[in-house]
Amino acid sequence: MTLTMKPHSTTITYDHLENLDDVEEIDEHETYDYMKEEFEKTHFKIINKSIFIKEHNGNPIIMKKCNLVDSYKHLHFKELDKESNVKQNSFIQAWTKGPTIKSYVYIPASTKMS
Repeated sequence: MTLTMKPHSTTITYDHLENLDDVEEIDEHETYDYMKEEFEKTHFKIINKSIFIKEHNGNPIIMKKCNLVDSYKHLHFKELDKESNVKQNSFIQAWTKGPTIKSYVYIPASTKMS
């Protein structure tokens, strides 16, 4: 068995510990992952057409990226920055650039998204 000594991390400082009551909590509903999961129940991207589809009352609504961004630029999610401060980010900008967004190469045979 080999014992290895590592230097202490300076990520958490005494100031952080002293001010724990001042740290704002982020509600689960305000996180990117939660918002993405809910958003993708009714929205997805069609790769070969460069369009987005929104299901509304069982009917598909076709949107170009500029329309999608205009429609949802008011949505923001929260995350902690390096200093443990809450930062708001544009959900739709992050979603459209995300590597794992719900997408199809072609329009699916059924656009019903239960």
